[in-house]
Amino acid sequence: MKRAWLLAVLVLAGSSVLCAQEPLDPWTWELQGGYGTSSAWLDSGWMAQTGLGYAWTDHFSVVLHGAYYQGNLKGITGSNALYTLTLAPELRRSVSAHGEVYVFLGAGVAGTYSYYWGRGWQRIHVPSQTRWAGEAGIGYRHFFSRGVGMSFQVTYTHMAFDPSVDVGDGRVGLVVRF
Repeated sequence: MKRAWLLAVLVLAGSSVLCAQEPLDPWTWELQGGYGTSSAWLDSGWMAQTGLGYAWTDHFSVVLHGAYYQGNLKGITGSNALYTLTLAPELRRSVSAHGEVYVFLGAGVAGTYSYYWGRGWQRIHVPSQTRWAGEAGIGYRHFFSRGVGMSFQVTYTHMAFDPSVDVGDGRVGLVVRF
């Protein structure tokens, strides 16, 4: 009998998630740019990110982020860059009729490639590599209309290269809901 009651409670709790009303415009696309500071072998530099998210409820969504970090490897001439691809659950809270605060925590992969201008684009002696990455951030979105707005975000990203790279950055961007 106890198992039946426990099963009934679990089914009821699980079905409450299915009864949550989907937002009117569940998809979100963002395009952001900013400046990041690094703690390891990568110099500080500009960065860009795009993200595609789906809102399951008014307060919870899942976002796929793709970011590009431009910088130079310390002690080596030429251009070098890092990129990340992460999947992040996001919690949102409305603070006004047109604004919301959000936090996210994601995991994925990070990659690097290096090149210099010589006889065409050539790789330097630092090999390309792919490792795991994690990110955490907090931000604010302000919507000028129901579907278009602006975002302000601060993000910490850890990339597990050898040596590891930790990047803190500030971003501003365009947000579109559809």
